[in-house]
Amino acid sequence: MRITAQAVAFSSVVGSSITLHNEAGAVVGMLGLMNATQARTPEEMTAFAERIAAAINAGQAERQVRHFKNGRTYDVIAEKALFQVSYKTEEMGRANTRAIHDGQPVTVYRNEHGTFVRFPDEMVPPRFKEI
Repeated sequence: MRITAQAVAFSSVVGSSITLHNEAGAVVGMLGLMNATQARTPEEMTAFAERIAAAINAGQAERQVRHFKNGRTYDVIAEKALFQVSYKTEEMGRANTRAIHDGQPVTVYRNEHGTFVRFPDEMVPPRFKEI
């Protein structure tokens, strides 16, 4: 189940918090953020909650795929990330390379062995299948 985090603005009654929502938008949990020392202003507490919610949302996989050949499971973490890359020269490149151009969508995926990048049209069967 994918959970989405949403920051709740600071309130003098409850402080700042983050609500957790399921795919249907229903609240399934809440994280309270205490300002016990009163060291932060209400605006700082709201900004703090927004940063934590953004980190929770950014850290989740969009979907999972399984590699056909090696059977490993990968988390697809950025379906259409945009990369700025340097172009390979003939001395550095290989004959069978495919150029990546600035602003071109790529798929970033990861597992316990590392993070990898492929073109979106390569993330299809039979190489990968949805799980």
